[in-house]
Amino acid sequence: MIDLLQKFISNPCMFIGFFSGRIIFALILCIFIYSNRFFWIWIYILLYWFNHQLILFLQKTWKDPRPLNGKQFIESEFNNSEAYGMPSGHTQTVCFSLVFFYMITRSIPWLLIMLFIAICTISQRLIYRKHTVLQVIVGGIIGSSLGYGSYFLINDYKKNGYILYNYVSK
Repeated sequence: MIDLLQKFISNPCMFIGFFSGRIIFALILCIFIYSNRFFWIWIYILLYWFNHQLILFLQKTWKDPRPLNGKQFIESEFNNSEAYGMPSGHTQTVCFSLVFFYMITRSIPWLLIMLFIAICTISQRLIYRKHTVLQVIVGGIIGSSLGYGSYFLINDYKKNGYILYNYVSK
């Protein structure tokens, strides 16, 4: 616990980047609860889980190794399930959450806060050599696409009762 506190005090951006998935998950849930967006809470939780499963599937499928000589952020950092680095799970999770949340709220102040978290995440993953630039870019693209696509499909269903209603019925 003291190690975590020292890391936070010495470099808050790296701390935020390392724990970004948990931070952004808790932040979004709190905002959704506060703003009475209960429908989106359950959708976000389900999609967050799906995103995590997609990361594991893609990493095991692509088997692209992490960069050599990666540094540990904290001593208790686990390495058993993190053999592969493509795509960057941290980046994919943050980009998915950022895009999905922004599409729902359209809030510029929250967008800026989440962009800061995303920048901290990308910086931490690259500085600690947990991912290559390509792995971070691919994670960002997949996460952003999942966030936008999920919002698009769910919002269409919410409005019309069907997914892709306006496009299939024409």
